[in-house]
Amino acid sequence: MPPRRAVSRRRPILAVSAFLALLRRPSTAAFGTPSSSRAFFARRCDLSSAASASAVAAPKPSAPSGGGDDPRILRPSTDPGSYRVATLPNSLRVLLCSRPDADVQASAVYVSAGGHAGDPAGRAGLAHFLEHMLFLGTEDYRDAEAEWERWLGGRGGSSNAWTDYVDSGFHFSVGAGGGELEDSDEEDVENGEDEVEDTSRASETLADALLRFSSFFVCPLFDPSKASREVNAVHAEYVDAIPDDGWRDLQLTKSSVLNGHPYRKFGCGNRNTLADGDGGSGEETTGLIVDLREFFRKNYHAGTMCAAVVGRGSLDELEAMAAASYGRIPLRETPAGAAVPEEPFHPLFLLWNNREYGPAFRSPDNLGIIREVVPVKESRRIRMAFSVPPRRDPRMEAGQPDRVVSHLLGHEGAGSLHEYLTRRGWIEGLSTGGVGAEGPDFSLFGANIVLTEAGMKERDEVIGAVFSYLAILKEAARGPGGEEIMAKYHNELGAMSEIFFRFAENGDPSSLASAAAESLAFHAPSHVLARSSLPTKYDHEATLAFLDLLDPDNMILTVTDSGLQRKDDEPTEVPVYRTSANGAPWKDERWYRGVHREMRIPVEWAETWRASRGSAEGLVMLGCNPFIPTDFSLRCEDGSEAMEEDRRRDKEWPGLFSAPPRLLVESDRLRLWHKVSHRFRVPKASVFVHLHSPVVYASPRSMTLFRLFEMLLREDLASYLYDASMVGYSCRVSVKPSGLEIYVGGYSEKIPELLETLSKRMVSLMTELIAVGAGGGEGGRQPDGGLLKKFQTQREMLMRDTRNFSMDPPYELADYHSRMLLEDRAWHVDQYLEELEVGNLSPVECGAAVESLLAGRLIAEGLVAGNVDAKGAQEIGNVILGTLLAAGSLPLSDEEVPRYRSKRLPTEGEARDIFGDGCTYPIAVEELAAGPSEENDAIEFVLQTPILGSEGSAILHLIGHMAYTSAFQQLRTVEQLGYIVYASVRQTSGGGQGLSISVQGSEFSPAIMQERVEEWLVVFREQLERMPEEELAEEAAAVVSILLERDLKLSHEVGRFWGDISESFEKTDKNRMPTFDRLEKLAVELMVSGVDTGVKFRRGKKPQTAGEFKSKVISFFDRFLLKGSPERRAIAARVYGQKSKEVYTNNVGKPGILSNYNDVRLLKSYLSSLPLATQS
Repeated sequence: MPPRRAVSRRRPILAVSAFLALLRRPSTAAFGTPSSSRAFFARRCDLSSAASASAVAAPKPSAPSGGGDDPRILRPSTDPGSYRVATLPNSLRVLLCSRPDADVQASAVYVSAGGHAGDPAGRAGLAHFLEHMLFLGTEDYRDAEAEWERWLGGRGGSSNAWTDYVDSGFHFSVGAGGGELEDSDEEDVENGEDEVEDTSRASETLADALLRFSSFFVCPLFDPSKASREVNAVHAEYVDAIPDDGWRDLQLTKSSVLNGHPYRKFGCGNRNTLADGDGGSGEETTGLIVDLREFFRKNYHAGTMCAAVVGRGSLDELEAMAAASYGRIPLRETPAGAAVPEEPFHPLFLLWNNREYGPAFRSPDNLGIIREVVPVKESRRIRMAFSVPPRRDPRMEAGQPDRVVSHLLGHEGAGSLHEYLTRRGWIEGLSTGGVGAEGPDFSLFGANIVLTEAGMKERDEVIGAVFSYLAILKEAARGPGGEEIMAKYHNELGAMSEIFFRFAENGDPSSLASAAAESLAFHAPSHVLARSSLPTKYDHEATLAFLDLLDPDNMILTVTDSGLQRKDDEPTEVPVYRTSANGAPWKDERWYRGVHREMRIPVEWAETWRASRGSAEGLVMLGCNPFIPTDFSLRCEDGSEAMEEDRRRDKEWPGLFSAPPRLLVESDRLRLWHKVSHRFRVPKASVFVHLHSPVVYASPRSMTLFRLFEMLLREDLASYLYDASMVGYSCRVSVKPSGLEIYVGGYSEKIPELLETLSKRMVSLMTELIAVGAGGGEGGRQPDGGLLKKFQTQREMLMRDTRNFSMDPPYELADYHSRMLLEDRAWHVDQYLEELEVGNLSPVECGAAVESLLAGRLIAEGLVAGNVDAKGAQEIGNVILGTLLAAGSLPLSDEEVPRYRSKRLPTEGEARDIFGDGCTYPIAVEELAAGPSEENDAIEFVLQTPILGSEGSAILHLIGHMAYTSAFQQLRTVEQLGYIVYASVRQTSGGGQGLSISVQGSEFSPAIMQERVEEWLVVFREQLERMPEEELAEEAAAVVSILLERDLKLSHEVGRFWGDISESFEKTDKNRMPTFDRLEKLAVELMVSGVDTGVKFRRGKKPQTAGEFKSKVISFFDRFLLKGSPERRAIAARVYGQKSKEVYTNNVGKPGILSNYNDVRLLKSYLSSLPLATQS
């Protein structure tokens, strides 16, 4: 399903500082393995809202912290911020959050109007188009188009926006740099003054950013000369979405609402809908600009806006900044809200329906419908969507009956609908709740069900089982004690939601600002952070009314089946299933071309479903959740001598981060690290265990067997672990090329229990799989008789996902094909598919593969971090030794450690030696997109750089940081190569790295895209040359601030530590200790004398001058990135859309062009491997 925001964002791929993820996490490689997680749906129900009284005390308002903090604003117990809601003179309300230690500052504006519901007739996509045009210059900053992004990027920031059905949002973040850039002296270190905070510079930066940002809402230019260019950008975004099943499904839902309702509108827009005149080219824009300015005047003003500001300054300072910026936004008359119908659509839910334009859905007009859809990708799904009141209806918001029903219908425990359908091998996933359509006056609620092939054949039984479980819920709710039964579930959900809020950790300031700005439009100031996370009273009347709406006559039933074939001219086929729209004519949806047919649900079907109570045996109501935690004590407060010593170590550790983990256990079979958290005072913990073994990635077959085991284990544990996941626990086993990785995280109270359960079940499932080949135990079968069926179901799921991989967007396929050449050892997706289709895989072979890992040569690496003391960590180590390492495995020798490297790409001269004079260079890896409706072409242009230690890596990431903004501006904004354009640092196995530029579009061929990229590199080199030394040094300072951005939550810190530990194991024995100060080492290489980074710490290297630093950057570019350099190593991965098929075909066999994986494999046999990177 597409995300909540129905029109995609301005920056679809990466923010300006998106390379942060690469910098802060050591590199990992895909090794040619497409993700198998696509088969699973996300969380079953929304727990963001709360229930009634629970055992956990409600979060209490924080005491005033000075500076005007409003203690009435509820917040998590660990939140360090001070808050206040201010109303500016123009009536615009702003949430202010002061965080003096913030490394990032942010602000957001939420516009309650301005969505595509307000698009005028004949101008579909105008709201989306406004989002594009808004940032292209203002009266205050006439060059804001390029300047805004450059200005933010130079300060470690980014910006983004979204447009939805009725609303829109805009936000930015900026670094909080302040202080002096100087290495601290010895006196500073001795006095513990390793970090200096200075809010004055940070406040100046934020104030400047707010003035620039607010100008977009005060005096935008809407320059007509840029309109046609942005129309083309909108059109490119539309073309990108045409082959996407999610967008097709969304527009089919939109087209099914009643005529006259604004939800029917085509929100994205394209060249034709935005053009002046019928069917125009998009070049004539005079009328478009007139309509745009009127749309902006009507919808974008202080009366429709709320804002949020998060910064280092005091609340008074932040309010002054908000008044000086957002206070300039004019206040105009605000349109009246949705009118309550004179005759309510429903006696309880008064906001359901809108008097202005009528209901979105009404039986029998557009409900009681069955629709069949032919997807682009292989897919089998059923969606049962019932028309229900909007979530913001007062009774829905207060009692939240949808949450209780969603929880029960989507549960995965014993006796649940999910367990019943899974046990029969009919489904791969079940999710419940909102199903993709919602507005201020309507909503759709129901179930999304992913079916197996067998499940699609039994679709009648699957749908009947859903209605059978609904009948059980209705009977329980209306029967004796029904109110108490349903209230129990409501209150339990409330307890969980309340715990989540009480111990919620800080998110990034940009997310906080975005969520708070929107929340301020709908919640009282006291609940602007809590939103719906606090207890509410159970409303039995609303629950009964809601359950009554889950009826066949109030439903749209959508069956998506890749087995369907459109046959317009053939006689009507004999229906295979009862639930089919057979006989109805096939249609193409107007905008995204979704192939479908639909008809009314016959009366006899509806009567059968209503009478289905008891038709699915074994379905029962659920018990209470045994995993709700009760012990929230903090180990860092135990007062022991060992804990005090650990606290001192944390405090005295040099640099900006906490002291790294200690090595608690070191043996030839287990290396276990431990870190108790002092900074993040939450009762949570994480355990990582990596079982290193060369057997997992020994062959495509081995990798496939281990992935099947991972999927089987996940399904097997689903019913047991589902309750744990509801409370925030996470348990998983992941297949990695270097072995198996186990993770358990959540509230520390039950971490050991969950790890032991997971580990023991791994071993017992392995044994059961092996026993399938011997007929099982007594009677020759497993107790449930279904392990073979489960294995076949998981194989089917993995095979479908692997087949669908070729239907991914072209730019993603280009990334994959370049990786196939870059990685030393990489099995190709076709090799996995061959094993799944004709490899005759069996459960016994799957179990034997796992046994070969656990009983073979093996070593475990682990980390226990968070709210666990050393004794608790040692006990977890004993669990690892007693379960996962109990099979008598021998230790893994250094020579057997799985290590993966990158291939050294050929220079132009080396390519000629291989292919001969006149060969294509850079060498091109080419592929034809498999999707028959794929109109886009794409390239990824990769410039590989050598492994040069910290200095080379730091310079590369600085170049990548600047290249993103430059490439986006030139290739996407100016040259209109395509909607997707981004430059970033590419990291590959073994520490390989380089600069990557990706482009996807429908207007230019891959060859032209590559040519333009090369031309841009020349322009970018000139920009670097012309850039003043001081400006380049400031860009470096921005990267330093990103590198040294402190972890915001415990999971961030633990993830960083585990990344360093994981990366270290592939090193040789002498270099195997983790480089925990990796980020500081990179930052030091970018420090320039006299330029502010906002941090002050000692690392023993004297900063270079700005001139020296610029010389290094230019030299690096000229050696490794400049066209014609003898040291340049480059490749181009090109993916052709269907319209370019002839070009692809004509290139096959040309020297220097690799048109299949055999060509790639042959070239790799000529290439040497890069050495493993070691951090200097």
